[in-house]
Amino acid sequence: MRTCIDRQKPLEPGDRAKFIIKKSSAGKYSCTYLSHTGWSERSDPLELVVTGIHEKPSLSALPSPVVTSGGNVTLQCGSKQRFDRFTLTKEGEHRLSWIMDSEYLRWTFTCYGFYKKSPQQWSDLSDLLDLQFSEDYAVENLIRMGVAGFLLLVLGVVLVQAQNSQNSTHNEARRGKLQEQCTIERGGAQEPI
Repeated sequence: MRTCIDRQKPLEPGDRAKFIIKKSSAGKYSCTYLSHTGWSERSDPLELVVTGIHEKPSLSALPSPVVTSGGNVTLQCGSKQRFDRFTLTKEGEHRLSWIMDSEYLRWTFTCYGFYKKSPQQWSDLSDLLDLQFSEDYAVENLIRMGVAGFLLLVLGVVLVQAQNSQNSTHNEARRGKLQEQCTIERGGAQEPI
C-alpha cells in the first residue's frame, strides 16, 4: 500500500494527497480516504500506463501515406520484439496537429507495442507518421474541361448564327437598294430593269 507524502496534518475537505509512483508501478489505481465517519468508497479506477519499457515499434502506411479522396490506407505497426498487442494513437486531441488548407487534411499517428501479460507496460513511442488526405482533382478537372468545351461549342454556334443572320439582313438591305436604283418609269408604272 502506498502512503501519502507531504502530509503533516489531518485531511481537510478538498485536500489532496501525493503518491510517489515509480516507473515499474504501472497498473490500475483507485483511492479512498478516512474521515471521522470512516473509510470512503473507492474512486473510479485510473489505469497508469508506463511507456519506454520496450524498444519502439515501426509504423507505416500502405500503400502510401498520401491518400486521395475515396481511397483506402492500411496503418501497420510492427516490431522485432513480437508484441502480441499494439495501440494506435492519433494526435490532435491535446496538440495542434490538425492542419487544414485548400489541398489536404493531415493527421499524425503513432503506435506503441505491449504484451498481453503486462498491458500497462508499453514500448517507446514509434516515429510519427503523417497521413495526408488529398483531393483527386483529375476527374473533377476532366469534368470542368468537358463543361468548358461544351460551353465554347454552344457559344461558337451562337456566334455563327448571329453572323449568318447579320449577313442575311445586310444582303437583303443591299438588294433593296439596288432594286431602287435600277427601276425606270414606264407608262406611269415602275418596273425593275
